[in-house]
Amino acid sequence: MTVATGQQVRIRAGAYAAVTTEVGGGLRALTHDGRPLDAATGLTWSVAVANLGDDSAPVGLGVHPYVVAPSGGVDDWTLTFDAARIQLATADRLMPTGIADLPDADSFRRGRRLAGVTFDGAVSGLTLSEDGLRRASLTDDNGDGVEFRWGAIGNWLQLFTCDDLPGELQRAAVAIEPQTCPPDAFNNGIDLAWVAPGESLELTVGIGALTGRATGARSGRARGTAASSS
Repeated sequence: MTVATGQQVRIRAGAYAAVTTEVGGGLRALTHDGRPLDAATGLTWSVAVANLGDDSAPVGLGVHPYVVAPSGGVDDWTLTFDAARIQLATADRLMPTGIADLPDADSFRRGRRLAGVTFDGAVSGLTLSEDGLRRASLTDDNGDGVEFRWGAIGNWLQLFTCDDLPGELQRAAVAIEPQTCPPDAFNNGIDLAWVAPGESLELTVGIGALTGRATGARSGRARGTAASSS
């Protein structure tokens, strides 16, 4: 019979490094390029631009993550965010046509089950909490999932439920994408930032694990062009 010694073992694979125990233990630490990866603190990444030229430059920043909840599929998951408006778009090419009130905004604020709900568009009017952060989350029926956190500069949130992807990718994940401006901002100028010479702009987004949070979700349908029932 092998006796657990508790000896720690270090494992490396590319930029990843892990510390685990020899027998009977679990993962003690995980890093990437020397940065700790921890479910309690989550991950933080930043996108920044600096204007090194002589004229002001138009800038829009965003991140493009796709996430899943630990169990079930998109129809079983609950999406939570606090927004007031949605960017309308054409059905064929998703060309922006205007901005309207978000249908059933209260249901997403409380947590909306995604069965029968399709998203491929951007929402705005995002509420800042007392700590100065905006939040969005995706959870399963157990309340386990992920939460995004970002600051005041991220005025928009792009959402995509992967309905148009082929095969096994269809409704296999949800894109939750904080950004500083909506699609087509370089043409319509909505929330487009102009960075002066010598100045910079930075968007920082954090993602962390949620465990066993009561979602209070209800099923239903969102109606509109960019958020609609399927």
